Amino acid sequence: MEVKRVILSIGSNLGDRIANLQEALNQLAAIGSTSKCSAIYETAPWGFESEHSFFNICIEFWTDISPEELLQKIGSIEQICGRSRTSGSYSSRTLDIDIILYDNLIIDHENLTVPHPLYDQREFVLAPMAEIVPELTDPRNEKSVLELWTDLGQHAARRHNDLVLNF
Repeated sequence: MEVKRVILSIGSNLGDRIANLQEALNQLAAIGSTSKCSAIYETAPWGFESEHSFFNICIEFWTDISPEELLQKIGSIEQICGRSRTSGSYSSRTLDIDIILYDNLIIDHENLTVPHPLYDQREFVLAPMAEIVPELTDPRNEKSVLELWTDLGQHAARRHNDLVLNF
């Protein structure tokens, strides 16, 4: 399979959030390469209440594995980083990695939907995406990330320029 461009959203709100994000990048290096990494953005939890805010990043990632295999590998990385999945509702977590876009594919399977079905409603995804790939377009609606970010109208995410990750 040829190498494909993937946009991943990575977040953490439990434990050492910086170390969790860094470990995700380290683990992902075994299955592809990161060409761009956003700054770290701090946001309130989305869809649930918690006293712990999230640190979030987006990366432009290149891989030759299929979307389904990538999803499986991401699950393993989350588990390595201490994530325990709870069924049903959203909850705090050491690590959460979502496939936002996989090349220009539209995938609608039982376990995988790409583009991610809610990313255009989430500031914690759009803020870092607008930083690294503002021109990238959603294959469903042909809107650019910058247009989606502008349409969202929420700009409360706090960008941490002083926190740096290695990729």
